[in-house]
Amino acid sequence: MLVVPLSWAGSITADSDWNQNNAIERARQQIPADATISGEKCTTIEGGLGNTRYRCRMHFTDPQ
Repeated sequence: MLVVPLSWAGSITADSDWNQNNAIERARQQIPADATISGEKCTTIEGGLGNTRYRCRMHFTDPQ
């Protein structure tokens, strides 16, 4: 009997020095075109001296 998975899940993380929306867009650009985004989480990283970095992780499922 052959079992074929219907989908697989993954996540992509992207950073930006500009803003959170840019980090989200960078992550979305890496997700496969037919995938469905199942969640996102963004964090702000304070680097001192006014340096802020934004990191967003997008979770997705990819139908096969």
